[in-house]
Amino acid sequence: AAVTRFPADWQDILFPALGMNPGDEVRPELLDALDHFSRQWLAGPGRFDYTAKAADPRAYTCFFSTINMPKLWAMLDRTPWLTTGLPDTDWGLTELGCGPGTFLWATLIWLEQHAPDALARLTTVTGVDRLPRWLDLAQRLAAPLRTRRPFRHIDFRFVKADWREQLRRPGDWLIFGNVLNEAPTDDAAWVRCVEARTVLVIEPGTQAVFARLLPVRDAMRQAAWHVHFPCPRADTPCPMTAGNWCHFCVNRFQVPFVQRIAAKAARLNPRHNFCAFAFSRQPPPFEPAVSWRCLSHLRRANRSGIRWLCDGTHLGEALLNRHERTPANRPFLEADWGDLLAIRPPRPPAAHGPRTRLNHDETVTIVR
Repeated sequence: AAVTRFPADWQDILFPALGMNPGDEVRPELLDALDHFSRQWLAGPGRFDYTAKAADPRAYTCFFSTINMPKLWAMLDRTPWLTTGLPDTDWGLTELGCGPGTFLWATLIWLEQHAPDALARLTTVTGVDRLPRWLDLAQRLAAPLRTRRPFRHIDFRFVKADWREQLRRPGDWLIFGNVLNEAPTDDAAWVRCVEARTVLVIEPGTQAVFARLLPVRDAMRQAAWHVHFPCPRADTPCPMTAGNWCHFCVNRFQVPFVQRIAAKAARLNPRHNFCAFAFSRQPPPFEPAVSWRCLSHLRRANRSGIRWLCDGTHLGEALLNRHERTPANRPFLEADWGDLLAIRPPRPPAAHGPRTRLNHDETVTIVR
């Protein structure tokens, strides 16, 4: 579904801003730059050098920036009520560590298609990054977007600064996009400085990165923030064990120039994993006592459906066999990875365990 979110002329927006022509995306120097980024990320959190000659912003923007945008869409699709918590007056959006503006553009596209009233009140979009050449690229990408009818009223601003210096920026939405995993430490004391109403965090979906995000989750919870994604409850420590981590994925979409890059670079795995959190000053509208997040795709075994569920306190596999299947609990089988399920009546503590079975008299709904 995320494929259709891209404007039909996305390549026509992207390539001129990058000074590229169709076909340039698979030139050897750009493929080498992709390899440079990949090797740095594999080296572990905090070991990134975007100033190196090999760190070509064109390669990053064509491939990684483009495939990162559906990650935000996947989270916003599952938390659409975040836009209803926006003020009835003007509001602002800021991305810290914006690079080419990846999640700024993704937010604008999502709002245009799903929350036009909120988009009409969005007056200021700000990108913050410490590297001038990335801000210059973001400026060039903003130029054609400024001319599009839904965005003409927006004031685009770009600020050269370290993200820690900009936490108190006025605004209602604050996005951390692939920036916390690059911080030199996992100290989350900065949480006390945030003045936004909503904070969205999107990072690579690795075990090491998730371990770095857990202190952020705990610090936000202690500072009286509410978690909207993924945790239905966050009043206890995360139940993930040391050998597991909370992550989601998007499949590589059929954007032709991205597919050409992937094929030329021999990137055969179409899955792109990510970790994400959505925090707000306002409580979520769902009922934590009956809510469970799907942490896996459905798998089938002996005509039963099995998937991992977590309510923020308990983590385990849930099974629905064919004898217990009813129209009321069928959404358990139809849900997607990342969806929020309401299972009624509330499951008693004795029902929580490594694997539980859904009963025919339970009702399952997908929360939107």
